[in-house]
Amino acid sequence: LAVIIILGILMIIAIPSVTTYISDSRKNSYIDTAKNLVGGARNVANEGKLGMYDTDTTYYLPASCINTENGLKSPYGEFTEAYIGLAFDGKGYDYYWISTDETGQGVKEVTPVDKLDIDKIETNLTDTEIKEKVDKTGVDGRSKIQVLNNDCKSWGSPLIASIQIGSDGKEIIKLAAEAILTKAQDAEQLNQIPGTEIYIFRGGNPANYVKFNNEYWRIIGIYGKQLKIIRVNSSGVPTAPSELTNIKWNTNLPNPGWGNSTLKEKLNTTYYDSLNELAKNMIDDNGIWNVGPAGREANSSQAYSTAIVSRTVGDAIHTTPWKGSIGLIASYEYLYATGVDSCLTVSGYNYDSGCGNSYLNWLYTNNALWTLSARIDGSDFALCTYHGSVYFYSVTDVRNAVPTIFIKQSVKLDSGDGTFLNPFILKYDN
Repeated sequence: LAVIIILGILMIIAIPSVTTYISDSRKNSYIDTAKNLVGGARNVANEGKLGMYDTDTTYYLPASCINTENGLKSPYGEFTEAYIGLAFDGKGYDYYWISTDETGQGVKEVTPVDKLDIDKIETNLTDTEIKEKVDKTGVDGRSKIQVLNNDCKSWGSPLIASIQIGSDGKEIIKLAAEAILTKAQDAEQLNQIPGTEIYIFRGGNPANYVKFNNEYWRIIGIYGKQLKIIRVNSSGVPTAPSELTNIKWNTNLPNPGWGNSTLKEKLNTTYYDSLNELAKNMIDDNGIWNVGPAGREANSSQAYSTAIVSRTVGDAIHTTPWKGSIGLIASYEYLYATGVDSCLTVSGYNYDSGCGNSYLNWLYTNNALWTLSARIDGSDFALCTYHGSVYFYSVTDVRNAVPTIFIKQSVKLDSGDGTFLNPFILKYDN
């Protein structure tokens, strides 16, 4: 019994020591591997073949491009992919180590190379902590990230700086609305609607092109965490598809409101059915639309204030917000798209006297376009933009209807910078 007790005491003393030894050995082995990968990244940088010399870019080299072994495991938890980050300062490189967590959707570790040891490696960080740690590695102020493609020879398109990992664990990407908002704010290409989280792209030619349904569309604005886009032609002008050209707002008189209009029905049935499956999957079928009535005498802020108000006049009911898949541009979005601050206070009726033209407003078009709001003040009229001004037409008149869509919050930015030659490419994971 005494022997057994002594052996038990020895085991109690020894097991923690052995466990600690095994854990430290695993960590040391892991860190040694990480340092070897960093050494490999140094060799890649010194070769100069990948041209990592932009002082505004952080370069990410997947570990798989440096070490072909598949046995890389983290004692801090399984991860999907590891990267070595490089930042050129004009003279040399700063390096740091990051890895994704076991889901492949978040960062597990981010550590400057000079802190790669047992006591200083940092794991399970929040997004804010990750950004702080990355900034301290010498990439502070850098606006772009380039990730080495799977061929290990070419770079993916520059993305807004972010430390978020896609669901496949292979690309460092960001939610589309957040990434594009950051980029557009830096370029001063947005008008914010006061008191809201709505930002409308402004000016004659902002970088807001996006590929959707294998066509060119443009981003009207950013509504909180969502993008709102509109179909355009190759010149960037809002353009209706053939089936929505010269179409009536409504044939269901005497109720011309959006909720029971034939135009809404056609947009959300015939046109919706014509979209490809990827496009349909990206659409927020519960997009929130402001459909309150509006007037051509209103300026931008007044038009918005009216659009978010519900009214009932006679048999026509305008309820805001309406939830659905496909709508039309709102008059306030057209008015807020001006690139001249003084035009924000000009009424829609007077926009053609200097504010409504293609040099100041990218949403300008020579064709009359239906907008989302109808006018209910004793007359049955629907609102549209025409030659730079806001007008009313009978709901039985024929005008063009340009589809407008909310994109799901979960859609991510895959590549592109928003220019016509390099439009934003969106990424959607089920």
